[in-house]
Amino acid sequence: MRRVRAGLAAVLIGLAGHLAEAQPSPIANVSVLLQVPPGSGALTPPLGFAVTAPTGILVRAVGPTLASFGISNTVTDPVVQYYDGAGTVIGFVNPALALNYPAIFASVGAFPFLPQAGGTDFADVETFTPGTYSIRVEDLSKNGGTTLVELYSGAYRYAGIGPGTVPSAAPGYISNFSVLLQIPPGGAASPLGFVVSTASEYLIRAIGPSLAGFGVSNAAPAPTVALLDSSGNNLFNENSVQPQPTNYNFVFASVGAFPLTAGAHDFYRTILIGPGAYSLIATDSSGKGGSVLIEVYANPDLGPTVE
Repeated sequence: MRRVRAGLAAVLIGLAGHLAEAQPSPIANVSVLLQVPPGSGALTPPLGFAVTAPTGILVRAVGPTLASFGISNTVTDPVVQYYDGAGTVIGFVNPALALNYPAIFASVGAFPFLPQAGGTDFADVETFTPGTYSIRVEDLSKNGGTTLVELYSGAYRYAGIGPGTVPSAAPGYISNFSVLLQIPPGGAASPLGFVVSTASEYLIRAIGPSLAGFGVSNAAPAPTVALLDSSGNNLFNENSVQPQPTNYNFVFASVGAFPLTAGAHDFYRTILIGPGAYSLIATDSSGKGGSVLIEVYANPDLGPTVE
């Protein structure tokens, strides 16, 4: 099972595309395979993110094109809904615009969509002002299936293409992202991929027991995370542990992360990583599995550290 998941992580890193040198943000890309349940109005779990200044973000929900990567049972007609930090719907975009974006895809290193009979992949570029947001995917065919949800920061609008007409690359960046995943008993959650364009410090959390305070009853009892680089090396192994903060509550507060329940077996760690593609794979050391909230925060204030 772990070998299968490691292979899927390699696929996800490949799907993320190459790192575009023009990207000014530490977090240049986020990608995760999610499941859309069948039925009208059924949605994926939310992929949350925050931006620090106005920034153009390419949002994609890939379905039919995933077949070319050997992924089956994909959604046929994915569309994205946008939500603000209060959970209010703030937009709904026509998926027919997806194939009008080849220049934008190239500018951020995203793989091209392939024309598909009976289905359409989704893409949109929007300028997000500072704040927190989330996106969820629906399948208009109502059949459900797998979708690759992606965010690319630093996206350009090209004159006459898409809803915007003025070429721009807003200066902000994705400062954090999060997604609620399911760990099957004895297995691993779907990999969460991301691309880093500059060397930065990161806070990474896999939250299980502390979710009880938010009404989540089936949380993983003891989640842990492997951080894989593009070669498949786990950067969180015992031989690569970097100096850690002496006061994690201080670190959490520095990036606006909610505090964790004292004594709970949630996972959290800081790490300095350089430019490249990475993936996070969550497992549950108890073997029971359940819900886990994966969070990544750029540039936390570490305060004092200890070896």
